[in-house]
Amino acid sequence: TDPTPQRSFDCFVMVREPLDRVRSCWNYRMVQHWSNPARLQSEQAADQLSPQDWATHGLRGRDRYGEGCNNEALRILSNEGMAEDTINGITLRSGAAPTILNNTLSHLHHCVVGVLDRCQETTKVVNHFLPWLAGHFRCAEVIDSNPQLGNKGTVNGDVFKPETKEIVRKQNALDKLVYQAANKLLDAQLQVATSG
Repeated sequence: TDPTPQRSFDCFVMVREPLDRVRSCWNYRMVQHWSNPARLQSEQAADQLSPQDWATHGLRGRDRYGEGCNNEALRILSNEGMAEDTINGITLRSGAAPTILNNTLSHLHHCVVGVLDRCQETTKVVNHFLPWLAGHFRCAEVIDSNPQLGNKGTVNGDVFKPETKEIVRKQNALDKLVYQAANKLLDAQLQVATSG
């Protein structure tokens, strides 16, 4: 996608590194906030699932609203966002992948972009392009200064095992491409925001 920033925007989108996002999403949506308390006790945290379990659970797992955890950027930004089976199961080898990826990147280009692990830089971009939001956008305060305010969740989770990482990477390869494009857009938007 062309990293040249727009001068006006239709949206603000925050992205996160896909492996961290999938693990956090699973632990929050599928374990911590499942509507049936009995399921909370039987559901495993993302890092505790075996690679074989993740290969099926990652594709078929749905929260109480019918959403999975794979390819969140495509779910939010593509025209196929409501087609959960398509979005949650799409990979680089899927026939629809080029169309859905291009559609997602096209929509991304019209957004002010934030990257969760680049909070300070995101704040500068928000302050410049969305000044009406600036007073309410305090990611550094929430993430760094006050752990009680951050979304830490109640599920203790670790990083994925190497074998599981590879499966999650394949299931979220398109999300990774969107994440990389979002970082380039943030760089370009940051350059405009800080160029005086």
